[in-house]
Amino acid sequence: MSWDNVSSIKNIKIWTDYSDSTQGHLFINNNHQLLLNVGISFNLKSSTTAGPTQQEVSDALSLINDQDSGPLKYLTLSDKGKFTAIYDPSLALSVADSDAASAESGTYDYQLTYYVYSPTSMNAEAHAEGVALKLDYTDTSGNRVVQETSATGNYYTKTCVYITCYPAKLYGMKGENRTNITYSTKVVAAADCWDYSGNFNHSEDTFKVISFYIDDPYFKLFYFDGCSDPDENYAHNPYFIYKTYIKVRWDYVYNAWFPNVKCGAFDYGVKVVLRSDMDDSHATILTEHITVHQQENQITFLAAYTSVKSLKYESDMSNRVRIKAYDQFGNSTYIVAYSTYANAMTFSIS
Repeated sequence: MSWDNVSSIKNIKIWTDYSDSTQGHLFINNNHQLLLNVGISFNLKSSTTAGPTQQEVSDALSLINDQDSGPLKYLTLSDKGKFTAIYDPSLALSVADSDAASAESGTYDYQLTYYVYSPTSMNAEAHAEGVALKLDYTDTSGNRVVQETSATGNYYTKTCVYITCYPAKLYGMKGENRTNITYSTKVVAAADCWDYSGNFNHSEDTFKVISFYIDDPYFKLFYFDGCSDPDENYAHNPYFIYKTYIKVRWDYVYNAWFPNVKCGAFDYGVKVVLRSDMDDSHATILTEHITVHQQENQITFLAAYTSVKSLKYESDMSNRVRIKAYDQFGNSTYIVAYSTYANAMTFSIS
């Protein structure tokens, strides 16, 4: 067994990727994770060259509470998930827009990584916790070696990271004393839309991109449940249909669509079907291809109106789109979006 060749720890350290590598910051929302890095090297006995394997070191190392060397009280280990962004409270307060990067450097024979989070069931009062290291192994002679880097531990070099925990961030509408989620509307340029097919005599086609976003320079809409990659070959039906009379034989028809495309800054193509009702036996008004220039911190909807001559069938429809969305730190919110009259968006946040 290669532990027999180890005479002592040469160096050992735990750090985060935060700008101050001895600190970390976590939201208590069951989603946000913090990456912890561990480096360790050993002094080997004279005339030996083989130390423990990576797996043996991983099995021997554990994370402990820095204050009493016991198990972690407010943190737990997990596999890497979606929400691993580095939260920097100083950047959030100064409305800067970047992640910090640790200046930690060093050469270690072994480097390991751990992801921790703070479950709401363990940390309802947002306690902070220091995380230290414990090395515990037994050699082939049955000698057990236990060395702890905590404040009360037996290893002379102390190394730990101090993790501050925060209650989940709350989002809401204007006037609710929460960080606001709102939306903006932009008319689609002529170069970004073209007809696949059309029926009836229709004119004055106008298409709009409606973008929901967090009204804050630091926090961003990052993900929502059920989101998908764009598929411009799939024809989206509207969730909202509204018809209003213009003059004899002419009507305005309004539609709204939710393409369900994931968050992120990229361009994508989407196909939408403009309809006056949802009966598939009736002719649709228009099938349109639209290029959307989606930006970071956006969930995209589409809307349109057109004047239609000789409309044969119509049936208004006003469904609601329900979205559970998350910022980059896994703080969640519910968005309920719907239209109440011609081409108008209404929504609620919870």
